[in-house]
Parts: sequence; C-alpha cells; structure tokens
Amino acid sequence: MAARQLDHPRPALSGVPVFMYHDLCEGAASDRYTASLPQLTMHLGFLREARFTVCSLEEALRPLPHGTRRAVLTFDDGLVRQCDIGLRVLVEHGFSATFFVTTSLIDTPGYMTWNQLRGMRTAGMTIGSHGHHHADHTAMSAKQVEEELRRSRGILEEKLVAPVNAFSAPFGFVNRSVAAVARQVGFQHVCSSLPWPVQPGMTMIPRIVVYKNTTREDFAGLACGSAWPLMARRARHSALHVPKFVLRRFWPAKFGVGPIPEEQ
Repeated sequence: MAARQLDHPRPALSGVPVFMYHDLCEGAASDRYTASLPQLTMHLGFLREARFTVCSLEEALRPLPHGTRRAVLTFDDGLVRQCDIGLRVLVEHGFSATFFVTTSLIDTPGYMTWNQLRGMRTAGMTIGSHGHHHADHTAMSAKQVEEELRRSRGILEEKLVAPVNAFSAPFGFVNRSVAAVARQVGFQHVCSSLPWPVQPGMTMIPRIVVYKNTTREDFAGLACGSAWPLMARRARHSALHVPKFVLRRFWPAKFGVGPIPEEQ
C-alpha cells in the first residue's frame, strides 16, 4: 500500500508520539496490556509505510524539522516475550526501541536474562530502568526513592557496561518529587504514562499506552497527532487517576507499597 494512502490530514497536535508496550504474545491477547504479534507487526508496518523515523527519547525532545515524522517505541517491565517476540519484529522492520527493566526481576521466570539484555543492546536496543522493584515510587520517602533508583541504575550500568539515562515509573505513578530524585541520581529522561505527544524541552516524557484493542486505525491516529483520540486518552487517564490512588491506599500490595523487600 502506498505511503500517501496511509497519510492522515495534517496533525492537529504537534510533537512526537512515544508509544508504550507491555507484554507480547504470539496469538490473541487476553490481558488488556498485552499486544499480539500480528498487532505489533501492523503497528510497525504503519510507521514504516507512512515514513516515520523511529527515534530515541533524546531525539524526540529536539525540534522537529518541517515535513518529518518521528515516533518512539518503548516497552515496560522487561518481560521475556519482549525479547522473544518484540526484538525479532523490531529488527525485521529496521527499528529500535527502549526497554525499561526492573532490575530485581532480571533472571527470574518470565523476565529477561542478563544475556538477553546484552543481546538486545548488541541489536541496537536501548535499556532503561523501571526501578529496582516494581513499586509505586510516589508512596516512598525521598530517601527510599533515591536508594531504589540509584541501585537500579548502578546495577544496569555495571552489568551492561553502558550508560543508562532513562527511567520509566511503574504503574505510571510519578510526580515532581520522584522526577527530581531520578534526575539527581543521573537519569536524563523520566517517562510517565500521561498520553500526549512529546514537545521540545519537556522535563517529563509523556507516553501513549498500547492496549490489546489498539487497532491499526487507532494507532495511526495517535501516531499522526489526531486531536480527538489523544484528548480522549488524556481525559480517560485523568478520570482513572483518582481511583488508582484510592486502590493504592486500600490495596497497597497491588502497587508494591510498603516495606521494600530484601534482595534475595
């Protein structure tokens, strides 16, 4: 299909979309946050056919030259199927992505190993931090946040022998205090789950979640900056923000709130 047939009208919103995937599967997805192999292939196929440049987080923050299109791909949690399925599809399309991993879960069942992470780096992928434990950092003291993030970054840099400059907040729970601590320990990019295109100079990077029901048409609209789907996503995000915090208070274990577990 020709690229011109895929082009949407001039985007109503400027900026660069940063997409966030979680788990992947070969067939039909059951979990809301899991994308299927055919779905991921369709999304990446659209970006290639519509002549998007898939860039890094750092490049997304730079001014966008007229007539160019950029997008960023990210994956949270460090799940093993992101390597088994996602890496293969990314390489086939000639794209790169940033994978945010929780360091205490590396080398545990269902998650990537250190050897897989090294292989992903060799393939051109970027590895970022998703914290040391998959926990709500906004419920921690500043000291706890610093210990968590400094530990995660230090482990990643030591094991991968490479700088780790990006952090994404588990559950999308991040505030100014957490972001400030993240920058204090050396992270240049702090990612949230607020759905909106990235603008030059932003200090916190918004990202657009990909769900199991995100169709090619939905993805195309979000990628091209169509105002209505992005505003609808943002309104939904705001509406669910308060219930999430209520759940966090009365069901803390779901969000990793409480004493930080000791390293095994």
